[in-house]
Amino acid sequence: MIPDAAALLADCPDDVEIYAESYRSEVLHLTDRGFDTTATTTAGAAVRCFRRGAVGFCATHDLGPTGIARAVAAAARAAETVVPNDAELPADPRPTPDFVAGPRLADVRPADLGEALTAVRTALTDRRGAPCTPVTLTAELGRRRTVICNGTGLARAFEEAYVHVSVSALVPDEGGHGMGQASWWGRDLAGLPVHDMAGQLVTDGRARRASSSRRLRGEPLLVTAPVAARLLAQCAALFVSPADPGPADRSSPAVTVEDDPTAVDVVGAAPFDGEGIVTARKTLIDSGRRVGRLGDHHLSRRTGDPLASGNVQRTAYTQWPAVGVSVLTLRPADAPRDALLKAAGDGLLVQGVRGLSAGEGRLSAELLGVPLHQGEPAGPAVRVPLTTTPGALLGSIEQLGTAVHRHGPVGAPDLLLDGARLAAAHRRPISSHQGEQS
Repeated sequence: MIPDAAALLADCPDDVEIYAESYRSEVLHLTDRGFDTTATTTAGAAVRCFRRGAVGFCATHDLGPTGIARAVAAAARAAETVVPNDAELPADPRPTPDFVAGPRLADVRPADLGEALTAVRTALTDRRGAPCTPVTLTAELGRRRTVICNGTGLARAFEEAYVHVSVSALVPDEGGHGMGQASWWGRDLAGLPVHDMAGQLVTDGRARRASSSRRLRGEPLLVTAPVAARLLAQCAALFVSPADPGPADRSSPAVTVEDDPTAVDVVGAAPFDGEGIVTARKTLIDSGRRVGRLGDHHLSRRTGDPLASGNVQRTAYTQWPAVGVSVLTLRPADAPRDALLKAAGDGLLVQGVRGLSAGEGRLSAELLGVPLHQGEPAGPAVRVPLTTTPGALLGSIEQLGTAVHRHGPVGAPDLLLDGARLAAAHRRPISSHQGEQS
């Protein structure tokens, strides 16, 4: 158990920040033999020491007074060897907002997770005419406590809980089976969308059986919400970069993107970030115009904008804090699926994605979809490789659906994309040097 905020603050020198967290995860696996349960507990602290414009870092799993003291001394020694970069200890005089996330999970037991997994398996095996064969059914109950304090007198604490359910199954289709996958994150176990998960898994399994492959021809692409959320998650770096986009990477006027750490019912929300700065909702793109970006204390000081900070994430206490998204949402519109299908015409209905990766300003994936004819499925599923930029992806959006699907903290609705713009971005070389090599 980690010390409370007051105890940590008492041992915190003027030029030091202490970030401590404890995490417990209970994972339940449903197999043919019954349930297997595993539990994992971790706890520790990270120390940043700010001296003469330099910052040193040290992490420790020893949360006792001597362990914290040793970590502070090690961080101070590290600061002595770092080149000064005008670093400054974060300070935030604002009071911590009222924020309660996950109290409904306080009494959840492994037996409750088992009932949820059993319900998902029943939904899969009882499907009319197409019973699926479950391969993995896993439910994870996670609880985390975070405490942060520093020499400016700041002391904040936060507790959260979440459930993560992941399922894979063999989905029957013409000529064989496809492996389908589906997952769900939530604050409340009662909100588990059992039948929606089963439907997503079946759709994914059938899409992954795509046997033929072809190039993107510039046709419209109707991307279903689960795929759209995964694509949007790979665009996170676009909202961290301070550079303004060029003409080719400007977002579509249909696009409005928000980052809202105050959305308490969504996993990823928190009242303060990894530097102890109070979080707030930010509009990053407003009707295609970039109006904000994610930032940290350093960016806030450099720009003179106090709202530029509050977006530092820590994947674990042993990791250096970095700017990242909290609860990212592509705002939906009012186009139902039927209207989007009609608008897609002779395009492609994208129901799955694999091989998704992003780096050096590029996004690569293999889309799995069904050809359309006048808005109706026509022909077997196909695989379409795609290489583009996050900016070109957002710039190709023509219409948006009505309901947001979340992949963890990232949410998006159905998207109708201009395939011609994506095809053009696909052909654009990454650099003239690479073009010469090719």
